[in-house]
Amino acid sequence: MTKNTVVMAGPDARPRVLVVEPEPELADRIRAAAAAFEPVPEVVARPRLRSAELASVGGYQVLVVGPSLLDRAGFHKLATLARKTPSTAVVLVVDGRPEATLRQIVQVAAVDALPVAISDDELAMALERVVGLGRLRSGNSIAGTSAAPSRGRVITVASPTEGCGKTFVAANTALFLARTGARVVLVDLDLQFGEVSTALRARAD
Repeated sequence: MTKNTVVMAGPDARPRVLVVEPEPELADRIRAAAAAFEPVPEVVARPRLRSAELASVGGYQVLVVGPSLLDRAGFHKLATLARKTPSTAVVLVVDGRPEATLRQIVQVAAVDALPVAISDDELAMALERVVGLGRLRSGNSIAGTSAAPSRGRVITVASPTEGCGKTFVAANTALFLARTGARVVLVDLDLQFGEVSTALRARAD
């Protein structure tokens, strides 16, 4: 594996990663993957995350949550955490489908979801990206550039039925808003058959 470099905000800054999972194997794998980074992140392991400890999570750039904690109670706690410490990048390590609704999963605001059986190389690449993202979030928060961000409005067009016009409505809504001068991001969450680029006659990068 090649040596990875994670650029931090300050000369002495060291990324901090909190791993929450009763079994120590997950934290051990993350420590091994992080050992290739410069500077080497500090990886702290906890078997669980108590409600009284949520405030302390803000001191970590990355929070990795193991599969044994991804039940409904765990997702509720993580949603609370996402509101209190938005600068921390949350990663879910999943073993099959989590025991939660789609709404609960979205409210966690996780930046990545990794399978338990992920390879060491893929884990290192994912961790490098997430640590960098966590550094940017915490750095902006410290600098005050995003301590009070202006919030955009999210409009979701969804239906369990195919061919009912979701892409048509979403694309035309986005175009209308863009023509009013608003800054618009249009995201197609149909990862298998998404056709937003076709609807807009735009070539994807």
